[in-house]
Amino acid sequence: MKFQFIAEQSQDYSITLLCKALEVSESGYYAWKGRKASQHCREDARLAAEIQQIFLDHRQLYGSPRIHAMLKARGFHCSRKRVVRLMQQLGLCAQLKKRRKPTTKSDPGARFAPNRLNRDFAASQPKSKWVTDTKAVETAEGWLFLAVILDLFSRMVVG
Repeated sequence: MKFQFIAEQSQDYSITLLCKALEVSESGYYAWKGRKASQHCREDARLAAEIQQIFLDHRQLYGSPRIHAMLKARGFHCSRKRVVRLMQQLGLCAQLKKRRKPTTKSDPGARFAPNRLNRDFAASQPKSKWVTDTKAVETAEGWLFLAVILDLFSRMVVG
């Protein structure tokens, strides 16, 4: 990790200064730089590409257990903890399921409004019959409630 940081910062600072600050030898850094990636690192890169592909193919809904099962089905042998680690390094996180309805507490003794239309939705003149409905809408800030009043004659929104 230290050597990776040195490589990233080498454009702005000298290698000597970075190695002294991180308390590593310059020869160790150059040996690391000249060394090819280990077998484990190459497998991690291959697995990371496969994990990313599975994650995108399944609309970013699959977490590490499902991705691990998919990798196993495709013939990749690795632990679930390795999948978790690679997903964290890639910044992949499954989207949580959305709750469908808000929870509200209503008065059990309350009565419903009387049904005065008796399913007769034809209006002969404006402003004679109005109907209303409410809808709960989930937003990033929380649940919002939308209430609409509709004139049955013109089918226009009154309020």
